Amino acid sequence: MSTSTGLGTKIGIGAVALVLIALIGLPMRAFVVDFYDTFWNNPFNDEEFDQAIWLAHADDPNLDNSRGRMAYAVRDMLAEQRPSQSAVIEMLGAPDTVSQDSTSISYWLGFWHGARSKMVTMDIAFEDSVLSSVAMVRR
Repeated sequence: MSTSTGLGTKIGIGAVALVLIALIGLPMRAFVVDFYDTFWNNPFNDEEFDQAIWLAHADDPNLDNSRGRMAYAVRDMLAEQRPSQSAVIEMLGAPDTVSQDSTSISYWLGFWHGARSKMVTMDIAFEDSVLSSVAMVRR
């Protein structure tokens, strides 16, 4: 009696390996990229707010719109000042989108998340025309 591994066994092991790579490897890569971007390479805190640069990139379709690098500085400044909606628009320019009830506005920041597959916006909400929240939102 002899035992040997035939071609069928080798193909079976190869198929299992590919399935394992697909099920574990790809999601793990996405996690590592997201973790890296969030903790070591956070693009949202690279620059201080510069109004001239922010306004110059209002309609910038580039993946790495310069607004994204200023996002945390803008968020922190707005949270500290708690300005009115008109003051925010005066400072940041016309928003890219306005909600139907005009209680929130959004500014395009580019494709900054992970493998750059999701657009990121800065969403600013108002209550009684005074800032109530600022958030970076992946879409």
